[in-house]
Amino acid sequence: MGAGGKGISAIKEWATKIGYEFTGSDDSSSGLHQNNELSTNQLNESKSYNKHFNNKKFESMKEEKNKSNWINIPENSTDFEADCIVTTGVIKKTHPQYIHAISKKIPIFHRADFLKQIIPENAISICVSGSHGKTTTSGMITWLLKTAKENPSYALGDKILEVGKLSELNKSKFAVIESDESDGSMQKLSGNWNILTNIDGEHMDYYETQENLNKAFNKFAVNNVISHISCFDKIFSEEKEADKFSHKEKSNAQLNNQLNNMHKINRTLHSYGIDSKEPILKSIKSNIYAENISINKDSMIFDVKGFFTEKSSGDRVYFNIENIMMNNIGKHNIENALSVILLAKNLINEGTYINDSTILKSMKTFPGMSNRMEGYSDSKNTYIMDYAHHPVEIKALLNCIKNREYKNVKIILEIHKYSRLFNNLDSFVKCLEGFENIIVAPIHSAGEIKDKQLDIKFFNMLNNFMKEQFDGSYNLTKVDKYNELEIYLDQTLKAEKDNKKENIRNLHKSGSKTEPNTFIFIGAGEICKFYRKIVDQLKSSSVIS
Repeated sequence: MGAGGKGISAIKEWATKIGYEFTGSDDSSSGLHQNNELSTNQLNESKSYNKHFNNKKFESMKEEKNKSNWINIPENSTDFEADCIVTTGVIKKTHPQYIHAISKKIPIFHRADFLKQIIPENAISICVSGSHGKTTTSGMITWLLKTAKENPSYALGDKILEVGKLSELNKSKFAVIESDESDGSMQKLSGNWNILTNIDGEHMDYYETQENLNKAFNKFAVNNVISHISCFDKIFSEEKEADKFSHKEKSNAQLNNQLNNMHKINRTLHSYGIDSKEPILKSIKSNIYAENISINKDSMIFDVKGFFTEKSSGDRVYFNIENIMMNNIGKHNIENALSVILLAKNLINEGTYINDSTILKSMKTFPGMSNRMEGYSDSKNTYIMDYAHHPVEIKALLNCIKNREYKNVKIILEIHKYSRLFNNLDSFVKCLEGFENIIVAPIHSAGEIKDKQLDIKFFNMLNNFMKEQFDGSYNLTKVDKYNELEIYLDQTLKAEKDNKKENIRNLHKSGSKTEPNTFIFIGAGEICKFYRKIVDQLKSSSVIS
């Protein structure tokens, strides 16, 4: 259930290689659904539900090793047989197929439970979680291990560009897994090595309080793990308003105490960060930090210094890598890279030595992740898609856009979930500071009840914010349907094309060139499909022009 989502699709790649036969159902006709020829079912959002786990039954399934493929299930049909059902965190216990499974005593696995069971038995598992940066960090680790010729198994939240797969199961010493925090399931899916990128007030519709969020990440950090890596200078985002959570300092102290206690239960704690030369916690000093950072239009260069502890001798081994070059710009990507480099250095304790030249090559050649500043350009315009759906992520993205000096930037913004907008209303407005051309797309509800008043309130607040910045000289548009957005873009580009034709003689005389547009598509719902549609039209020459 939820078979068209990236989480289940990633699992499918592993499980089919083992030999499972799958049926699949989901709630929309996304690209993934179309690729897997899935039918649709109406799924509803849920915070949590009961799990039924039957190891004996599960093992018998593994032994059958049936030929694996997708089999369609008609909408809301309960006319199917299964040895188990794998679900995601968006499915209610009231769903007809869920009820059917309970009545027939069919074991129900959360996707994290199922994935945990099929991780290769002797593999060193590396799990990545956090409020932001999970997909890029787990992708960078995968790319590093590929560069080191380790051919890892991996199950990611999106595709590595130039690789084009969400997941792959290989005969390898390593398995890299993105561990989803949106429904708390990262607590089930921890590995031999866990990386915690940051903690922010995200998915508060599920966690409800910052204290609950902290406890969940702490459980991820310490469950069944040999070593844990955390970005301590981003345990709480510096973008958050001081009064966002009245108990922020108390929660921070609780989390710090919990992580310090890892030492008492035979866990090894490592930390990283850009601004982490001095101790972040009283008893913990950052193991690695970046310095001499230079970020230009298309790339960035920085140095790292750090240390790791050699397991056999207990000695600290210090390292210094200079002139690390990355094409994925932004300080947030330096933080992601630091966790990967620190892991690479520590893998010598797992019997795998990754030298500095391999690290440098990996960082320089990392192609990036799908939907993370993924772009397409033609002779007229540039189109960029980014999955950012939280104000902190949007601000980081737009800082990169400013740094790259794109011209005539037009933002097409899709808010993902009303609850996220409600919890971060002011931040969603302020993260768009400095951009004078914004199109607000329909809010992606993700199963939540639509709140038109909140929608209107956000637009009015944004309008007032832009009016203050640009003294009335700005363009803010709201569309209620995606076909309206397509028409709007079509009209906008045609009008600009006509203007360019009219002014072409003057431009040639002055030696100037007409500036292209840069369209930035931001969001994690329907806008992803809309972007793909636009790019496909451009590539096939049935283009908006």
